[in-house]
Amino acid sequence: MRMNRFTTGMMIGSLIGAASVMMADTNKRERKKMLKNGKKVIKRAGNMMDDIIGIYR
Repeated sequence: MRMNRFTTGMMIGSLIGAASVMMADTNKRERKKMLKNGKKVIKRAGNMMDDIIGIYR
């Protein structure tokens, strides 16, 4: 179980690192667009997780 947590942490950390490097290399307009798209993705993922949890209850 600990290896799964370690692997998950490494994956999330690398995604955060890649996103921060991308944000540093872009201009203000592109940053706003990325943040807007990211918020949409997070909202959709949350809705999907709620649906999946609802199926298994």
